[in-house]
Amino acid sequence: MFKIPIDSSPYQEQSFDFAGHSLRLTVRYNSLGDHWGSDVYDLGDQVWLAQGVALAVGVPIDCEGYR
Repeated sequence: MFKIPIDSSPYQEQSFDFAGHSLRLTVRYNSLGDHWGSDVYDLGDQVWLAQGVALAVGVPIDCEGYR
């Protein structure tokens, strides 16, 4: 499991390497919908891996193609 440190700031963005890929993670709070969402972008391949995925605390996200 790969843990990514985030805090309660409503908009966060960070880049990191995972399984040989450079990824950018964006986490944001949607106050209207009262939920957290995330985007994952592969910086090397310049492709979105996930957009607008709702987050649930303590639930692992499976990155099938990145093992």
